Amino acid sequence: MPVTESPSSSPRSPPNVLSAFRTQLPLEIWFLIVQFIPRHLLQNLMSVNRAFLYAVMAERYKEVSFYQMGEQMMSMVQRLQVPLVRDCVRVLRLRPYFIQELIPGPALAGDACGHDSSLSYSHTQTTEVPDVLSSIRRTLVSLPGLIEYHLVWFELPFLGDIPIDILRAPMIGSGGRHLRKVFLMASLDKLDGLLCAGSSSLVLELPQLEELIISVKRDGGSRAQNLCDTFTNGSGTGDSTRFSSLSSFLIHHRTSLRRFSFSSSHALDCSLLFQSLWGYSFPLLNELFLSIPTPTPHLGDPSSLACWMTIRHLPSLKTLSLKPHFVDDGAAWEESFQKWVKGFVRARQSHLDAGNDSTIQSLKISTGFHSASIYRLVRHFSRGLTSLDLTGRHMTFLEVANLLESLTLEGHGSRRAAYLHTFCLGPVTLSPELVDMLAEKLPHLRELVLHIQNAVPSRNTTSVYSLPAHDGSGTSSRKMRRIQSPAQVKEFFEVMERRTYPEWKEMKRVEVWKFNAKLQYQPKFVELLEGCIPGLAKKKDEVVEA
Repeated sequence: MPVTESPSSSPRSPPNVLSAFRTQLPLEIWFLIVQFIPRHLLQNLMSVNRAFLYAVMAERYKEVSFYQMGEQMMSMVQRLQVPLVRDCVRVLRLRPYFIQELIPGPALAGDACGHDSSLSYSHTQTTEVPDVLSSIRRTLVSLPGLIEYHLVWFELPFLGDIPIDILRAPMIGSGGRHLRKVFLMASLDKLDGLLCAGSSSLVLELPQLEELIISVKRDGGSRAQNLCDTFTNGSGTGDSTRFSSLSSFLIHHRTSLRRFSFSSSHALDCSLLFQSLWGYSFPLLNELFLSIPTPTPHLGDPSSLACWMTIRHLPSLKTLSLKPHFVDDGAAWEESFQKWVKGFVRARQSHLDAGNDSTIQSLKISTGFHSASIYRLVRHFSRGLTSLDLTGRHMTFLEVANLLESLTLEGHGSRRAAYLHTFCLGPVTLSPELVDMLAEKLPHLRELVLHIQNAVPSRNTTSVYSLPAHDGSGTSSRKMRRIQSPAQVKEFFEVMERRTYPEWKEMKRVEVWKFNAKLQYQPKFVELLEGCIPGLAKKKDEVVEA
């Protein structure tokens, strides 16, 4: 059973003491006790009784990875023959380098296009390669407790049907009945081969599948690479037809799917993929993540996607995450990308005007979108939003002002802005005027998360930086991190200490983060802002008194 760490820091009995009591408590009680023992201590307690043995085994074999052939991998294959070990596996990660290593060099050399199904083991008949592959397949097909499967398979040989049976094994075996999450990173060719129905005995049946993550990658030397080149030239449509297996897989699992993520390392015309889903309802799908390539045609006709994202097809969709994927192909993309976003919003609006209300309550727009595109998307989805996340792209004071104007525009957001409970923004330059504006425009916020770049006493004040003293380590001043003037930050604090925001009556949580080599929590800024909000300040005082 899963093992979690306990927040308790009380002393624990040594193994010999636990052994003395092992016959006095039912095994069920021991299973409960195990949950409160830190993982690093469990390793020394596995001999106490069966409860501790199972807990140690469950933790040790919870996640299994097969990447490269070697003694460690083959040892794991052997251990997984034991039912007790096999039943503990919950997460499986595969990157089939081990298959490539088992196949001799001449066979790999003949796989330039990735589809030579005539390849065989003729070069290795005197070895144990077929037996090794069969053993691996038998192992992967019999993992009854598997709930997550992660496969990374690109820039590796296709080799006809040799790896397909092995890589499909976790999804067609006993583990497939309980799989809830599948992550597939592969080229279109390989996705097609992996997800196709094939013979009736290989049909993928994942009755409990809740989350599907598809990441399409370029595959050097394969047909996907060549077809991608035609797309970036704006002339090809071949990739569209090779989404048939993915489309069938999505449709087949539409009644259980709750989260779907789709990304591509290059521009793909996915129009036919989305169109193929129009005739079906995904009743439980509530989270959708899309990574949009910057080159033309991005993800194809935006109206195809917009039509699929209607209440008719996705009646439960509540969370939408959009992220541009920058591809440096030397071509200008800004204008085309903005046109794509505009076309998507226009197509969505036509469906809303026809009576298909938006169900989206949480919107996340990641770094990379232009300001105009952000305003357009926020304005379009503002009527139903309770949560908005715009972190990852630095926004000026004016950009934030325009954003809030789009969010609270009369006829769209004035009614719905009252329902925006969570707002994540940044990085921004924090100023008293910025906080004033947030409180004025979004008085009903319950959670505010700010990523700050710096803090200034006035929006018109320029940030002052200084380099830290040289420590003699040889680090060039160009690479040394700049530090904002402490005096300027202190001045910001002094101005803010005179501010109060009684309109934030419903505020329950404030977070402030700053990127200093990595994103770091800023407790002093949090304490400052909480002190400016009467409701939070009162709660804090009550906790201190208690």
